[in-house]
Amino acid sequence: MSDQTKYGTKGVGFKVVISGLLIALVPLLACSFIAIRKSYAQREVAEGQELMGSVEQIADKIDRLLFERYGDVQAFVYHPGASADRDTATAAANFFTKSYGYYDLMVLADATGKVLAANTADPEGKPFDTSSLIGTSVKGEPWFEDSISGKIGDGQSYSGDLASDATLAKLMRGQGLSLNFSAPVIDSTGKIIRVWSNRVSWERSIREVLGGLDQTFKARSKNASILIVSSTGKVLEEFPKSAVGTGTALSAFPVARMTEKSGFYTEDGADGTRQIVAYAAFPGFGVYKGHNWRLVVREPLTEAMGEPRQLRNLFFMLIGAAVVGICLATHQVVTRLLVTPLGDITGKTSRLTKGDSSFELPEAARADELGELARALEIFRRNAGKIRTMTTQTALSVDEASTAIGQISDGARLQTTQLNQISTAIGESFGAIKLVTQNATAGRQKAEHASSSVEKGKAAVGDLTPIVEAIAQNSRKINQITQVIAQIANRTHILSLNAAIEAARAGEHGKGFVVVAQEVGKLAESSAQNARQIADIVEQAATDSQRGMEAAGTVSGAMQEIASATRETTESVRSIAVAMDEQQATLAQINGNVDQLRNIAMANTASSEEITATMVQLSKLSNDTRLIAEFKSE
Repeated sequence: MSDQTKYGTKGVGFKVVISGLLIALVPLLACSFIAIRKSYAQREVAEGQELMGSVEQIADKIDRLLFERYGDVQAFVYHPGASADRDTATAAANFFTKSYGYYDLMVLADATGKVLAANTADPEGKPFDTSSLIGTSVKGEPWFEDSISGKIGDGQSYSGDLASDATLAKLMRGQGLSLNFSAPVIDSTGKIIRVWSNRVSWERSIREVLGGLDQTFKARSKNASILIVSSTGKVLEEFPKSAVGTGTALSAFPVARMTEKSGFYTEDGADGTRQIVAYAAFPGFGVYKGHNWRLVVREPLTEAMGEPRQLRNLFFMLIGAAVVGICLATHQVVTRLLVTPLGDITGKTSRLTKGDSSFELPEAARADELGELARALEIFRRNAGKIRTMTTQTALSVDEASTAIGQISDGARLQTTQLNQISTAIGESFGAIKLVTQNATAGRQKAEHASSSVEKGKAAVGDLTPIVEAIAQNSRKINQITQVIAQIANRTHILSLNAAIEAARAGEHGKGFVVVAQEVGKLAESSAQNARQIADIVEQAATDSQRGMEAAGTVSGAMQEIASATRETTESVRSIAVAMDEQQATLAQINGNVDQLRNIAMANTASSEEITATMVQLSKLSNDTRLIAEFKSE
């Protein structure tokens, strides 16, 4: 297997051939591009000038044709038939229509605008019914008014732009597109007596000329469209697509770019393709000044670029031949000077990687880069033994270090596990002590609250004793008042008895006082009875007050004993809470120290694992180096 076959597109030879090919092709492609571009530009100019010459000729031809029609009407008015009777005038009109072949209609009107005669035959000699025109009036139409008024002088004719003639359209059952040429008929005295009007057929005059130009383009294998555009940009004709004339189907044409009498330019067409536009103005001919039309020819650039395309294809063929030649020549040279000797050195290097150093290196005598490469290969072969010994010793040392570090790593992991267990146990103890501390704190708060409540109760009992004493004193005072009320009731009863006796002595005059004395007596008895009841109640209240004072004294003593016991309990709970707080702080410090030891142990474990991984990698690297030193490839 040759080196080129072995390495394929990845080989140095292939890359050198491609590099040489690119170096040779870039200037060739650049020159070809410039030449083709210049050829296209020159062809575009040549095609534009050729089209411009064609449109100038056709515009001149149409101007000459219309100049003849401009003169025809002037000749017709001097024919004897123009001043004769209707039949003679009709015969003359039929003769002219058939002889010239350009006219669809000839009309002869008198000075009042009344139509006297018209042709009754078409250009082919077939009957043409114009009887409906005879006797109708054309007064007010521009061609008649300009002619009858004397505005059209001697040697001149009325020249109307393309229009759709209503009269002609009715007769021919079409659009009636025509050009109107008219002139006055003058008698021997110089008086205008009639007006002769010729309607030139657009189809048999202008379109026939455009058809000839179209046939010329087709003979040259050109696919061009031909337009006649009015001075305002209105498309009068687009050949050969349609005979639109003055219809509205065609859009306006941009005449602003046609600033010269004739010229050409390029633009994008409606379908997006590039096209050449050549134009020429209708300057008129002689006394016929025309209507400032423009003849326009549009041709796609693809139709005009046949020769540049042939030149481009030729360049492509030359470039292909150059590619093949350059590839063959470069391949031979590169194979002999570079690929073959480089392949020999590559093969010997491959043998050395497999442990085979029994080869010669005559390439070391070369003075180029290949010689430098061969000399470097020779130095590597000589130093291979030393490298093998050093790498073997390094591999053994690395293996021993890796084993020791592995043992250290195992111890560090065991230490980390034990510290984790201690930390977990301390954490659980810390949680339990924290819970006891919280309960002690809550108990202390409740004891203090109870002590406070007992103190309040003691104070309330102290406040109750004076109140009970005051109630007893008030009861004695009420008892005294009740005794006074009883004495008053007794005296009142005695007075009521005396009043009754005195009323009885008074006889009839004392009957009213008897009743009053009885009522007062009853009131006195009722008051005495109520006083006795109040006295009983007050006496009972005094007795109850005495008992209350005795009970308050008993409660006060009990409350003092409870307050003393509560204070002792509060002090005990407070002492427990303080001790638990100190124990919690001590455990928190121990837990922090254990966490630090655990973090240190974990860091040591991670470092040991990293060192172990590094030593494993180093051991593998040492083994690989040893294999390299032994010239063994995978």
